Order: sequence, then C-alpha cells, then structure tokens
Amino acid sequence: MRTLPLAIVALTAPLAPLPALADGVSLTIYNEDLAMVRDSRTIAFPAGGGAIAFDGVSARIRPETAALKADGVRVEQQNFDFDLISPPKLLEKAVGKPVTILRLNPATGKEEATRATVLAANGEPLFVIDGRIETLGAGARVAFDSLPETLKSRPTLSMQVVSARAGSRPARLTYLTGGLGWNADYVGQYDEARGLLNLQGWVTIRNQSGTDFVNARTQVVAGDINQATREIMVTAYRKDAMAMPAPPAEPAREAVGDYHLYTLPTPLTLTNNQTKQVALLHAASVKAARSYRYEAHGFSTQEQPQNVEVRVRFANTAANGLGQPLPGGVVRLYGQDKAGESQFLGEDSIAHTPDGNTVDLTLGRAFDVTVQPLLEGRRIVARDDNGQTVEWSMVYTLRNRKDAATTVDLRQSGLYGDWQLLGESLKHQKLDADTIGWQVPVPAKGETVVKFTLRQRN
Repeated sequence: MRTLPLAIVALTAPLAPLPALADGVSLTIYNEDLAMVRDSRTIAFPAGGGAIAFDGVSARIRPETAALKADGVRVEQQNFDFDLISPPKLLEKAVGKPVTILRLNPATGKEEATRATVLAANGEPLFVIDGRIETLGAGARVAFDSLPETLKSRPTLSMQVVSARAGSRPARLTYLTGGLGWNADYVGQYDEARGLLNLQGWVTIRNQSGTDFVNARTQVVAGDINQATREIMVTAYRKDAMAMPAPPAEPAREAVGDYHLYTLPTPLTLTNNQTKQVALLHAASVKAARSYRYEAHGFSTQEQPQNVEVRVRFANTAANGLGQPLPGGVVRLYGQDKAGESQFLGEDSIAHTPDGNTVDLTLGRAFDVTVQPLLEGRRIVARDDNGQTVEWSMVYTLRNRKDAATTVDLRQSGLYGDWQLLGESLKHQKLDADTIGWQVPVPAKGETVVKFTLRQRN
C-alpha cells in the first residue's frame, strides 16, 4: 500500500465514515496530543472572489493541515489569526495611535475624557497627553476608537475563496490540532478471597486546545500513530459478546488498520481546560490471581531482606469476561477491609493490550513476604584472552510472616553469555535466554531456602 503524508491521509480518508452534519463539529482524538476536527457550518459564499472566516477554531490548530470542502468553492489563501482580544493586546496594537483616557475629577466627582497617544505598552503603559509623558493613575480607564482587524474574540481561520456561485450552502473545515488528548483509566474492585475482579474502564479526555467544542460527536483512536507518514487500511472487526449485567452504553469499537477506533455513544461538550470521562467498558467477575515476585539482576548479597512485589494477573479473553482490546492507561485496584470499607491496593500502567493477552499488574511490595539474597561464593575456574569462566553460588532465603502459606515467583536474570546450572535445590524453569525462575512454596510463619550453583562464560 502506498504511504501518504499524514495531513493528506487525515483530510482525504477519515478513519471512519461520519454522517453529514449540516451544522456541528466532530472529533477524532489520538493518544499523542493530536486530534482531527471536522467543523461543519452553513456559510454564505459571495460570487467570484471573496473572504470568509471560520471563527472558534482550535487555538492550537495546525493551519497547514486545514482543508475546506464546499460545493463549487476553491480556497486561494488562508490566514490563522490567533491574537485574541485582551487589554494588553489592545494597548500593544494601539502604540502610536490616539485613544481616550477617562479619569475621575476629584473636585467635581465627574468622569472626564482626555485624548492621548499610546507611547509604549510594554510593562506599565505610557501615554503622551498635552505634550507630557504620563502613566495612568488609579481609577483611570482607556477607551479605544476601534478594534484592530488582527485581533479576534476567538481564534479564527480566514480564507480568500473563489466561489462559482453566490448563496448559502454547507461547508466542512477539517484540520489537525494539538491540545486534545485521551487515555484509558481503569478502576477495579478486587475480591481476593474469591479471585474475582470487577473492572470498569474510562475514556479520559483532556481539552487544552484553547477552544470549546459543543455537542461534538467524538471518536478516540487507540494505537501509536506516526505523525510523519501513515498507511490507512479499513478492515472489519467483530465485537465479542461479554457476559455481564446490562451496563451503560459503551463506545462502538472497530479496527482501522492497525489501530482501534472507539465512537462514543453520545455527543460531548468539551470546554477548554476540562477533563471529561466517558465509560469505556464494564466487566464483572473477571478471574484474577494475586502473586508475589522477586527478580534478582546479577549475583550479589543484600544486607537487608527485600520485600517482594505484589502482582495481580488476569487474562483478557472472552471466556474470562473481557476479550477486547484494552487501550493503554492506568489500572487502579481497590479491595475491602474486614469492616467492608474500600481500600486502595495500588496502581500500574498497562500498554495497549490485545484480545487474548494477559494483564500483569505490579501493585506494590508485600510487608510480610521477603527474600534475603546471599552470594555464597564466586570462583574463577578458567581465564584466557577471550574472557573468563566464573562459578557463582547463590542462596535465597524466602520468609513468610503471614498466617497462610504462599508461593513466590523467584527469578534470576542477567545470565548473559554461555551458562549452565551445576546444581540447584529446586527445579528451575527457563523463562528466556537470560532469565530462569522458580515457583517457591513458603509455609505460613516459615521460610524456604533456594540454593544453586551456576557456571558462566563471558
């Protein structure tokens, strides 16, 4: 497939078909502080050449990506006016020009008008009044004769167009903008005794574009896009059924090339500097298991016992109540104490997780389960110009002060080069080329010792 520049693809091949909007706005928001805006309005076009203005566009628009589509209209030139009206801007534009100073006369109690010329507007403004250079006193006001053409009440994209005929007709402006982004957030209630997790997912949208979007049909895209070039390919996607109580309406989901597109069920109003959340998914009774893990990188002694990681794993499968792509975000888990009060267990970030993969969360470190590493011996058994062969003897003492027995996933990584185990007290599993592991049972209020000797050539 031919690769096109992102701006061209985004404007000529929308990620998903959208119904024609007589008047309104629609958004497609990406993870990388990027959004596509489709702004549909009815505009009165002049015959022949003339100017039109789209006010209220995003203050962080990328003007080079803007494209106007209207029947019989061609754009000749466009300007993005991002200077917004404010007192400092008005003074800045009025330097060298006449204004009116309104001041209260303390003798008469009446407000008097005096003509002046703005001399400087950087810092405290300076004015020329009757040949004198003055600053404004308390209670004085400045009245301006007119509004500069370059200052707008809202960010505006101005265009010089050529129209085949005069009259009002629908037009759509499409452009890319920064200041809009989204991520997924997940909240889970974890019942450890039953090994079940109730998971709720949220689409969290942030608007820092400098513009309000009212009643916008909104889509979000999960996936890491390249903002220089990109290929677009639309394929069908089947939504798996999920066994759960009737939840609120969830976003419609489909695959678009190598990304996943979610269309939110109702239009949103996103005001500037606002964060809004919309339900993404609800999954009840997801089977999840807590585990403990300690991974040693290399061979060394630790003077103090090391608290093991607390982890929770669950399968993202239809059989387990999920079975859909999980956009990257933060998962926060809560549990209940004996009084039934909700307590925070921890949080972890997940990457985009496809259907069928396993989610593995690190929530923190256990208070009552520790590992004490001890380098019992290091011996060089051979050395030559190409390196040396070393034998390592390690002892790991795992202690459990809890009232129930547990199992610790003990891992030894950093096994670079050629290596072999000469002996071990518990059978290992090879996890990858550089890591081995043991599933170590540790009794309640007890300890288990794991020993091994490894020869390594490097």
